[in-house]
Amino acid sequence: SSQGKWILAKVQKVKQGGVCDLDCKPDVPADKVRPTHGAGDLVEYYSASQGSWIPAKVLRVNQNGTFDLDCKPDVALDKIRRPQGASSAFAAGDEVEYLSATTGKWIPAKVLGANTNGTFDLDCKPGVTADKIRGVGSAAKAPPSPDRKEGASIRKAAAFSDLLKAGDFVEYLSATQGRWIPAKVVSANSNGTFDLDCKPEVPRDKIRRPSGEAADATAETGAPEYKVGDDVEYFGATQNRWISTKVTKVNANGTYDLACKPLVAPDKIRRPPAATAVEGSPRASRGFGGASPHKVGEVVEYFGATLGKWIPARVLAVKPGGGYDLDCKPCAPADKVRRPLAASGAVGGSDDLGEQTPHTPHTPAGSMKLTSAPGLAKPMQLLSAKRASGGGWRYEVCPEGAAALERLGSRRVAVAAICGPRKTGKTSLLGMVQGSGQKVSAGPGLWLSACAGEGDDSGPVLAYLDCEGFGSAASDHSRDAQLLAMLALLSSAMLVNSAGGALDDARLAELAPALRFCESIEERGNETSRPMLMWILRDAARQLLDAKGRNVTPDEYLESCLNAAPKDEEKGGAAREARRSLLHFFKRRVCVPVPSASGRVGDFKSAASRLRERVTEVCMASPKMVGGQPLTCFSLVQLMRQLASAANDGRIMNIKAAWEIVQHTTCGSLADELRESASLLLRDLAAGRPVPGGAKLPLTDDALNTVLRDRRHALKDQWEERAVGDEQVRREYWKELKDALSREEGLVRAQNAKLADQQGMEALRAWQDWLDGDAEPGALNAGDAVCRRLGSALERMPARPLARVGRASIQ
Repeated sequence: SSQGKWILAKVQKVKQGGVCDLDCKPDVPADKVRPTHGAGDLVEYYSASQGSWIPAKVLRVNQNGTFDLDCKPDVALDKIRRPQGASSAFAAGDEVEYLSATTGKWIPAKVLGANTNGTFDLDCKPGVTADKIRGVGSAAKAPPSPDRKEGASIRKAAAFSDLLKAGDFVEYLSATQGRWIPAKVVSANSNGTFDLDCKPEVPRDKIRRPSGEAADATAETGAPEYKVGDDVEYFGATQNRWISTKVTKVNANGTYDLACKPLVAPDKIRRPPAATAVEGSPRASRGFGGASPHKVGEVVEYFGATLGKWIPARVLAVKPGGGYDLDCKPCAPADKVRRPLAASGAVGGSDDLGEQTPHTPHTPAGSMKLTSAPGLAKPMQLLSAKRASGGGWRYEVCPEGAAALERLGSRRVAVAAICGPRKTGKTSLLGMVQGSGQKVSAGPGLWLSACAGEGDDSGPVLAYLDCEGFGSAASDHSRDAQLLAMLALLSSAMLVNSAGGALDDARLAELAPALRFCESIEERGNETSRPMLMWILRDAARQLLDAKGRNVTPDEYLESCLNAAPKDEEKGGAAREARRSLLHFFKRRVCVPVPSASGRVGDFKSAASRLRERVTEVCMASPKMVGGQPLTCFSLVQLMRQLASAANDGRIMNIKAAWEIVQHTTCGSLADELRESASLLLRDLAAGRPVPGGAKLPLTDDALNTVLRDRRHALKDQWEERAVGDEQVRREYWKELKDALSREEGLVRAQNAKLADQQGMEALRAWQDWLDGDAEPGALNAGDAVCRRLGSALERMPARPLARVGRASIQ
């Protein structure tokens, strides 16, 4: 094509040799024609952010020749292709293995047929993509014999395979996030690759033992980094700090048993830091060689490279590597964080630059004084659920609740979700936790309320999502499970409210239908931080006992109940299913006992207060992250819309795909909005009208550059505040916006030169007319006016028009 890309066309006639007459061109050779894609086709899309082809599904073919995919709208044809190598990979009757998202394992299957869109129908599931299918050791499909170099690579991979086995904790190099992320080995394959819990068929060079190079060397030499008896520090996620402990056992899978916890990954262990800095010295106050100088909830200053200055921030979490998650930026390095500078005369240390570094007192997150977020003092419905005309349920994000949350904009958000059987008092408990005293039961769907730090207009927001009670007569098990799936994907803490004072088979069986929410979630590849399970045990006794009658802590009680064998024959199957779902999805679990509300009022209120502090501490210390990016109030609403759309269409909820759509649609819409506002200003400027600030063409080159630069900086500030998504995606759309504005700025520069030429020549002609005129009375005064006009025009001219007028005046 003259356009240098694939364009949509329609075949009018097929001639001999495969030559086609198209509606746009006759006699087109067969090698320049390819079939297009229809709605429902599985394809591959070239993602600029990931730099590779990724699986996708065509949702709609647009009239302008683009395609709406499940991961991005308005995609050009040249960025889509059919799945590669799928057509000849497997044939009907082949015995294969299929990677089940439900079990996370490869299961035996048989190919029934290959589809034209690159998928395969298996005897266990139709329309399966090729990346979820593999052969079963067929010699016919074995690769050719490797040469010596390839053989060495395979032997090295095989050696690594011997070191790694199912269940081992490793790190995987994620192309999406551009960093090593924690993973777990599901199985080792015969071709030297590994199936991880986050991705199948991962090559050896993208896997390493936890804790980086030291751990990688450990995997090859066999020498552990820590020995039995070593004094170490363990990073406790619950307490959000490093805890002194001792190594009691070195496990074969690379983990360690510590005195405080078994099976700990190396990336959560460090040697006690040497006390090399003198207490109170500048280096000690900056955190060199000692404990972290900043704690969760502390007010600090962060050096923003974009603004080029220190800006106020609050510590949300302390990273194991020494960095911080701030309310304005995640993973901020320690050298870009400092305590606020003291007013003159304040006592404190000073660094090498002479800056004051006082020890500012901090407020723990759990005791942070919270107040209702603007516009969310009362609960508002965020998601409605109604019966669909064709059966099932239809979910819609409610405009009023969404608008209230979107008004909070780019503030980071932590979500605490509460759910449980109906008539168990969860909404009244939530009212006490919030301090609002709300006692009205939540209606259908999800209800929103929120709070934030008092007097903090930019810090993180704590949003509460109250789910309708399970088992309602107006609902069914599928609706309960779908609502719970959305909460599990979006929350930082999941509060499950259960009454009765004990966690037995009957209570678990009651929740089993809703806990099937895992079936609605595509877990593999989901880039979201999972919530902490906080089991609220209502009507609990003062002392909890295990099955053997021993006194146990609340957390130990929860673990013993979830790992116990069913005792009730009638409810044993459902209880076993509920236990399996909870243990599989929630990796962090705590139990919070709450006494009966009908007992001593003080005990109940005290328990609710402790619960409030714990929920606040957990959520504010770890606001929701998706794809390594902090979730904002605005993006939370967009993600909710995408998950509701998936549930309405009967699709599996995939937070990764939803996030991909959110970041592309949000960045695209924002780029369009900013481009339009900037274009209006540039058009006013080009038309000779004054713009804010008083600038008006013609202008000198420096003056025009200043106007355009200031406008770009203002746009950049808006972009940084409102853009949602991964760094690469935001950079891609910002570059497109800059390129579009550069073209319009070029038109303004051309117009500036044109206007300068016109006004300069007019002033020059008036000057020449004055020079050529007769010396009449008043001519001198007229000459002064002409000279002032010419001088004024010359002062506002760009360089090139100025040179042209200068040459003309000399001539």
